[in-house]
Amino acid sequence: MREPKNDPNDDTRQGRTRMEQTVSFGDWLRQRRRSFDLAQEELARRVGCATGAIKKIETDERRPSREIAAPLATQLQLLPEEREDFIRCARRAYA
Repeated sequence: MREPKNDPNDDTRQGRTRMEQTVSFGDWLRQRRRSFDLAQEELARRVGCATGAIKKIETDERRPSREIAAPLATQLQLLPEEREDFIRCARRAYA
């Protein structure tokens, strides 16, 4: 898998992850996917879901199932200690 691109506006060097800074889960997912230079189609293929599912998740029209959230965490190279928080956040109902 590709390494994330260096982004001069990336505050993760200051100890904050993009997930903590972003308004929605879908926005964070889109940013993370793009940081690996992955198209929605490629991420969907790697995760084992339809491209439309990724599109809907990124636009906050739907939340990923646990069966999709776990492989998303793997493909987006989250650290093991971040995985459960990621899945919990991915599954959280909209406020």
